[in-house]
Amino acid sequence: MAISAGDETVSVTVEDFGVGISLADRPHIFKRFYQADKARADGGFGLGLSLAESIVRAHGAEIDVTSREGSGSKFRVVFRASEVRSPLRANLAESVERELKVRE
Repeated sequence: MAISAGDETVSVTVEDFGVGISLADRPHIFKRFYQADKARADGGFGLGLSLAESIVRAHGAEIDVTSREGSGSKFRVVFRASEVRSPLRANLAESVERELKVRE
């Protein structure tokens, strides 16, 4: 996980080294109930990424993914400073990092 801040944005990046997401599946992963790997033993309902995208957008941010099969995936959430309400605006990167440490 990485957090970076610029003058206009703050981004949070989460990366894994799992099986990755195929090019054919990528356009669909944020759709409700979509499951890329139907053979997974642990199940799931296909709601996780749809909910994540809804929450991210409710906060005025964007989420994107880069992935390659066999190499894992990298999800990035980008917050625009203009969308962040004070008092967080000045210290958004520090606030996000502190919150993530509390959850570890």
